Order: sequence, then C-alpha cells, then structure tokens
Amino acid sequence: MSVVRYCLLLLFALAPVTPVSAQESGERVVKTGAFEEDLYLAGGSVIVDAEVTGDVIAAGGQLAHRGIITQDAILAGGEIDITGRVGDDVRAAGGRVRVNAPVGDHLVVAGGEVDIGPDAEVGGRVWLGGSEVSYEGRAGGELKVWGSTVRIDGRVQGDVTVHAQSLEIGPRAEIAGNLVYATPGAADISTSAQIDGEIMHRRAAEAPRIDWGMVVAGWLLMLLNLLVLGIAFLLLAPGLNARAVEQMSRKTGRSIGFGALFFFLVPPAVVLLWISVVGLLTGFVLFVLYFLFQLLGLLAGLIFFGDRIGGRMVKGGRDRTAGRILGLVVAVLAWGVIQAVPVIGWLATFVLWLFGTGALLLALFTRNGAGGPGRRLGPGESGEGI
Repeated sequence: MSVVRYCLLLLFALAPVTPVSAQESGERVVKTGAFEEDLYLAGGSVIVDAEVTGDVIAAGGQLAHRGIITQDAILAGGEIDITGRVGDDVRAAGGRVRVNAPVGDHLVVAGGEVDIGPDAEVGGRVWLGGSEVSYEGRAGGELKVWGSTVRIDGRVQGDVTVHAQSLEIGPRAEIAGNLVYATPGAADISTSAQIDGEIMHRRAAEAPRIDWGMVVAGWLLMLLNLLVLGIAFLLLAPGLNARAVEQMSRKTGRSIGFGALFFFLVPPAVVLLWISVVGLLTGFVLFVLYFLFQLLGLLAGLIFFGDRIGGRMVKGGRDRTAGRILGLVVAVLAWGVIQAVPVIGWLATFVLWLFGTGALLLALFTRNGAGGPGRRLGPGESGEGI
C-alpha cells in the first residue's frame, strides 16, 4: 500500500490545476537571481541557482538545485543533484538522485541509485526507494527504505523500517527509535552504531517476496525514459506533432482506424516480403518501421493528452512549449499508473497506440496538403520538422 500511495502522491504532485506562474523550457535552462513566484522548468539540462520564494517543479535529463527554494521541490530526471536548501518538501524521482542539503519537512526519493549525503538535514520523515540506497543524513522523523542494497550511516529521530536484500548499519548511525528490517539474512550492524529502541529482524520466510524498491525504481525509470523520448520527439518534430494532434482532435475514428490497419496489415506484409527473397531489404526496413511506430504512436498519443492538460497549466499562452512539456509529464505519469492495472492497462495502452499511430500516418500523408486541407498553425507552432 505504501508504494501505491507514493505513486499516487507523485502523480498528483506533478499535476497542478492552477496557472503556471513562471515557465521556461529548452535544451539548457539556467535560473539565477531571485523569483517571487513558482517555477515550472523543463529541458535537457536544468540548473536552479536562484532564490525562489515558491515551489519548483522541473523535469529534464539532468537537474541541479544549488540555490534556495522556500517551498516544495518536485523533480523528475535522469540525474538529480540537490545541494541547495529546500524550505518544505522534496519529491524526486530519477535514475540517480543525490540530496546533500537541508530539507525543511519531508523527503521522498525514488531512483535507481539514491544517495542522501551528510549535509541532508531533514525536518520530517524520509522515504527512499531504489536499487542502491545510501543514507548518511539526519532525519527529524521516521526513515523508511525499500531497496536491494541499503546502507544507513546517519541519524534518525524516529523508527527505521527497511525492506531490502542486504542491509548495512554503519558506525556513525544513530537511531532514536526501533530498527525493523526484512532481509533474507541478518543485517551487518556496526558495534559503534547507536540504536536506542529494539532491533527486529523478520525471518526470511516473512520477508517480502517482491523487491518493492526495484519495482518502484524500474517503474520510474521506464516512465523517465519515455518522458525523455517524448520531450525529444516534441522538440525535434514540432510540425509533425502539431499535425498529428490536429488529426486526433478532428478525425478520432479515422486515426484509430488507420492505426488498426497498420497494426494488422504490416506483419503479414513483412512475412510475404521475406518469403519472396527479393524483398528482404524492404521487409527489414518495414519491420524496423513497425516497431519504431509502436514507440512514436504511443508518444504521439501521450503528447495529445498532454496538450489538453498543458492548456490548463499555461495562462495566456506565454510559453506554449513549456506547457506542452509539463502536460506531457503529467500524461506519462498518468499512463504509468493506468498501465499497471491488469487488462485495463493493456487495453488502454493498445488503444492509445492505435490512436497515436493512425494520427501520425495521417499527418505524414497530409504534410503538404495531400488528403485534405490542413489547419493553420497557431502562435509559436512551427510547420518545419517531420
């Protein structure tokens, strides 16, 4: 239940319904100075070296916070490095997440590799999930960790609960409450560690069979990769995306129909080309395109729904690209939750893929006006790019 609750928490945290106060997107985004408003940022590289009186929500390949954030920090990226103070909560998810700065209230982190440094003084509880987790900070509340390899060598004012394959308690560890852990074998606890409460080890038979740290980390990494690819597709092919979104808006049934034809007709066509021998090369190219469109179709569908969400997040159209990227973040996270539901998730993903793939095919056919008139591009849209 804790993992589900965290996933929903992350989903709603990244889905604001109020207008964006300040936004910026690009290949490299650097914010310096002082801001009396919330910041919404997206890019390949995002650096916040500023004093922000408000929240910061950012997504990108590499994220770094070096300044001061008075409220919440919500970050999603490939590599996240937090060395600046955060006045309230921190929620971060990425491939590698490092936190080595004061956090006013709660700290929630999930990633492949999670490192909480000695300068991370957290006022509230700390929840961590990942494959490799290292904690050397100071927590004013409880510490809960889900992971494969976990090392704790910091201070905790409350209880410590760990679910892992292996656990090490270092010599500088100070735990004011109980230590409860579930691992296949006994933890490696240093004789210098101070544990004021009880030490309780679940027997191997009682240890969870599912490595929730790995499950959460894998889920987040999958969404992160999809998000990065979606942002790249959005920025590198703005014209194609604009036309595909228009097709999905105006020709929903036709988009799904074209996607279904592509899905059912291409595989037998590839087989026939391969059987004919002379069509080996053509069949191989078509085979590669088939799987490429499986990815691009899903991305196009997510971009469509992300645009609907982004339109609510941007006031006055001041930065349409930033709104589209932030909307895509929410759409990807929502899809990640839905696709985890048996049967329903698979069906939703299949329909979304048909929807996006058909729209992309129609967009390609109507690029130069073939197949019917296209719409006028709105402000900030480009007709260039495929």
